[in-house]
Amino acid sequence: MKIVDLKTFLSLPNGTIFQKYAPHFGEVIAIKRENVGERDFWYTSIDGMSATKGDCENEIFYQHEIALRQGASFDLDFNVWSRDGCFNDDQLFLIWERKDVEALKALLDEVS
Repeated sequence: MKIVDLKTFLSLPNGTIFQKYAPHFGEVIAIKRENVGERDFWYTSIDGMSATKGDCENEIFYQHEIALRQGASFDLDFNVWSRDGCFNDDQLFLIWERKDVEALKALLDEVS
């Protein structure tokens, strides 16, 4: 894993796995998508809350309520893009390297 600044991050290819980083703390794991201009980008978050499959916020809220009250499962959709839009020139990023991704895959295979 490595830490890069915004300029370096934006130069990385689509599909880069990353976390926004503040010293000693990484946010949710995400996949970089396309850049938007010179300081912004699209991404796909890899967390269950952001990836709940549904056409609108009310539908997603309803699915979560049913899951909470009845123990029902709900589907995830990881083909959802969000725009960063924070425009923080000082933002740092943890960049997942191939060995990090392989270690995560191995762990998921082990526990699933």
